[in-house]
Amino acid sequence: MSDAVFMNSSAIENGIANFNLNASAQYTMRAQFGILGLNDSGLPGNNSSTWYNNSKIILVAGNGRLRLRNTTSVGYRISLYGDTGNASFSGTVSSGSDDRWKINERPITNAMQTLSNLQFYEYDKLLHPMDTEGFTVERGVIAQHLLGTPLEYAVKTSDEDDAKLSVTYQDVLITAAQAVKDLMAQVQTLQDRVAALEAA
Repeated sequence: MSDAVFMNSSAIENGIANFNLNASAQYTMRAQFGILGLNDSGLPGNNSSTWYNNSKIILVAGNGRLRLRNTTSVGYRISLYGDTGNASFSGTVSSGSDDRWKINERPITNAMQTLSNLQFYEYDKLLHPMDTEGFTVERGVIAQHLLGTPLEYAVKTSDEDDAKLSVTYQDVLITAAQAVKDLMAQVQTLQDRVAALEAA
């Protein structure tokens, strides 16, 4: 089934909003209920009621949340929370890592030095910028502190008016993994030297 990407709203009639993905495929959203269904072929068919009853994927929007499940699952598989910006997944989240999409591959160097220069914090993260009463406790780094460091590329700027900064923690974790690997190599070297001295 093809991915559903909604664009080019064409009509809303009787509470049914039609969206065109391309010239040959059309998806239908039940706007008044915030419910979307797709059948196995990715098409709604001619009768929206029949289409919905045979759908395999259901998207429910409401109360500031966007939730996705199939017709046989218990509970929602994916939930997005508009008020906090949080997301939850019942399965595994993976990141594309195919070598065919990568160029200029090079080893990570000075990982221990980079990691030692980082300061990690526990902090109260505001749910809304102007609301100091609502917050969640998190641990992480400060995006501004990564600017001008080897991990500067891990800092992303949003295209919103406030140009909020975010961090791709995958890059921080990979640097930490390389630092551990480098440290293990140093420990092994020291163990080999001690073994050689004891054997002399």
